[in-house]
Amino acid sequence: MCVVMVSGLRVTEGVLLFGKESLLLCEGFTLSPTGDVCCRKHHPSSVRDSFISTMLSKEPPSARCRRWLYEDIKEARFMRFLLEDNAIEVFMKNGHSAFLVFLNKDHVSAYKRLCTVVPALKGRGVAEVIANAR
Repeated sequence: MCVVMVSGLRVTEGVLLFGKESLLLCEGFTLSPTGDVCCRKHHPSSVRDSFISTMLSKEPPSARCRRWLYEDIKEARFMRFLLEDNAIEVFMKNGHSAFLVFLNKDHVSAYKRLCTVVPALKGRGVAEVIANAR
């Protein structure tokens, strides 16, 4: 899934991948219209929101991957970004967090997927989605 990670004043585009044992965020990559993972140096950004585009880091994207083990994830919550329901914040047991903004409203399916693979979140996916729909 194509996401934007917001960390303080730093906003970077990347691809979110669900692995066997961990959640991966590959910064500096984007998805092509056909669904292929592409480097942002050679492929235009997937961000269509003009306001988010102006917030993205202007320096050349560095190809860096962040990895969070599923067993280290304590909690995940739906969040709002720029007055839209389009984000999830993932909280780790060590006190760190990751604020992920989804570009095409994939935050609900990402949350459900996260709830199926993270032991601490088992059984929360459907209840949380229903509660937020109200």
